[in-house]
Amino acid sequence: MALPVSRFPALKPDQVLRLLRRIGYQRVRQRGSHVLLRAEGRKTITVSLHKGRTVKPKHLRAMLVDRVGLTDDEIDALL
Repeated sequence: MALPVSRFPALKPDQVLRLLRRIGYQRVRQRGSHVLLRAEGRKTITVSLHKGRTVKPKHLRAMLVDRVGLTDDEIDALL
């Protein structure tokens, strides 16, 4: 069973980028405020780098669980 949304923090976009880099994602390109990231064997992710905004817990969960496919243990180790 996946972690509940309440276990995920709200993070700044640059914190999300650092977190994704730790699991192997690399910046492929940027168009405006949108950064495209890829990692071998994982789905591509786009992160919006809007100043003063945060990535909500439900979006962070969707990104890490649904899109990247991390397990609960991997997420606990990252956060």
